[in-house]
Amino acid sequence: MEINGEIVETLTNLGFTEYEAKAYIALIGIGSATAREISEISGVPHGRIYSILRSLSGKGYVLIEEGTPAHYCAEKPSDVLRPLKEDIDRRISKAGDYLSTIHYESLPPSKMWTIRSEVGVQNRLKTLIQNAEREVFIMSADPMSVKRVSEDLQKVRKRVDIEVHTFNVEAFSGMKVDVHRNSDLLIGFMENMKNYIPEGEFKPNDETTSVYIIDRKISAVIEEEKGKIVGHIVAIPEFCYMIRSFMFILENNENLVLPD
Repeated sequence: MEINGEIVETLTNLGFTEYEAKAYIALIGIGSATAREISEISGVPHGRIYSILRSLSGKGYVLIEEGTPAHYCAEKPSDVLRPLKEDIDRRISKAGDYLSTIHYESLPPSKMWTIRSEVGVQNRLKTLIQNAEREVFIMSADPMSVKRVSEDLQKVRKRVDIEVHTFNVEAFSGMKVDVHRNSDLLIGFMENMKNYIPEGEFKPNDETTSVYIIDRKISAVIEEEKGKIVGHIVAIPEFCYMIRSFMFILENNENLVLPD
């Protein structure tokens, strides 16, 4: 009998030890058995099997038939797992109630904040894209940044306009998104901008930097900082609308003259 590793992991998450999980699964599969038989089938060392079976018995998961040798049989899985599931549901509900009461205390203190966790950045981008109603505008030199959210973009592409603007169109080939090369005017503007940004701070055309503007209402600047992904969120609709409109002007008016 093969012991399913995924089920062992599930049972350990429910409170079994690894050996308890293996012994219980083996016993479910063979019905009534001696400790030696359970040890051989489950892979639990013979020197540990008796203490493991006593532990399972103490938890009400295994019945012991006294004899020489003693035989063991497992309680029905539904009787064992139902109270464990009810306990988990109860704890999740309690945690949810508590977190709801402190939710507003944990909101960002302003309309601009930074996320310093790659998982947090990814989850925030996912939420922003899924909640988009009209447009997802992306300016990026990093194709990996867009690939990370490719699946989310595909889910909304039928109802939302998606545009990717980049300095290197070839790097984004094969993606099912509308890719545009940045205009010469925009490229020149970005180069001039470097003169006004202190050394070591954010550069809008860094290869690791991506800018997302959602519905012209909220934006996310994703960049690498000391080898880690960082996200800067700006939830100021007026500012986001102004930046998106300015990008549109730079992309569609090559005769525009900008100050140095």
